[in-house]
Amino acid sequence: MNKNGGESSGGDRISSLPRDLLQKILGCLPLHDAVRTSVLSTKWRYKWVVRSELVFDYNIYKEILLKTSIYKVLLMHQGEVRKFSLLVPSSNLFSDIDTWILFLSSKNVQELSLAFLTCCRLPSHLFKFQDLKHLELNSCEFNPPPNFKGFRSLVTLNFQFVTFEPMSFQVLLSSSPLLEHVSMVCCSEFDSFIIEAPNLKIFKFSSTANSLCFRRIPLLEEIVLGMPFNMSESFTVPEPQLTLHNIKILNFKNLIFSEVEWVAYVLDLINRCPNIERLLITSYAYTSCACECTHPLRSQEMTMTHSAMKRLKSVDMTLMWVNKTEMEFLNHVLAYATALEKIYIATSAEIRHRGMKMMEEMKRFPRASPNVEFIYHS
Repeated sequence: MNKNGGESSGGDRISSLPRDLLQKILGCLPLHDAVRTSVLSTKWRYKWVVRSELVFDYNIYKEILLKTSIYKVLLMHQGEVRKFSLLVPSSNLFSDIDTWILFLSSKNVQELSLAFLTCCRLPSHLFKFQDLKHLELNSCEFNPPPNFKGFRSLVTLNFQFVTFEPMSFQVLLSSSPLLEHVSMVCCSEFDSFIIEAPNLKIFKFSSTANSLCFRRIPLLEEIVLGMPFNMSESFTVPEPQLTLHNIKILNFKNLIFSEVEWVAYVLDLINRCPNIERLLITSYAYTSCACECTHPLRSQEMTMTHSAMKRLKSVDMTLMWVNKTEMEFLNHVLAYATALEKIYIATSAEIRHRGMKMMEEMKRFPRASPNVEFIYHS
């Protein structure tokens, strides 16, 4: 204090900041650091309890500390919990998760992320979270009750290593009217998987299916498909006569060009997207593919339509090997894509000589667009 009774220049100025600003500062800290501010002074003891984001990112080996901390935080917390994120290190916490989810069901949670190191059956209370906008699940069983009618506010859905009955997931898609972004990686194997979501804009799928069909997706703009390694010959094309007018980006990962059925599916999907602007392909090569493809697609099998290529501006391809089928594919793209501006090819350094040769050959292909830029990287 100075002699006039005022606060010295070294006083606690942070505590006098507006409450909203203090909450923003606390929100930038990891959760355990925010809780530790309670020891600074009596003024700081309970400032963290209204924090709206609870992200438990403790060392996974400190299981007892994690359990104790979660109970402490939830019991003292006040107000809404907009975001809750938790990595569950072992099955010893499964019974506690039921309690935590029940508590959170009245907290208006909008963003929920649960990751399990051991597969867990989700608590039934989770399906009552009608304020959820973003849901991320990793390594668990998605088992909604019979009366489940989707999440009315859900916008983003991210599943990894999640198992469920196909029909229950289709109910989730069709009954979540605001759903815009769906990502599924290594989830349940599907026999027949139908995508129906009236507001869906981005769909990412890297799982296994014998049938993948699109229906009632009027706003879909981007499709990312990780081609399944054990895709059978019965893998079907989208619904007959279906045209995906709004698709701007098609992204195919792990495509094996030597698999005729896979490439046929890719071509069929391209032909159903007349307004595609960007095409991305990452190829995958088995060891046995490190030689020329023994069964390249014939020209009549490599069919593309002018309407599907008229808006295509860029092609990005990452190749694990360079075979005749890849060259034939790019030949057709150049022949049909009248608006094409760029072809970007990337290979590993080990096959740089083949990649450079491929690029030089492509430059001699007839092309519908006169101003194509060829870019190569290894």
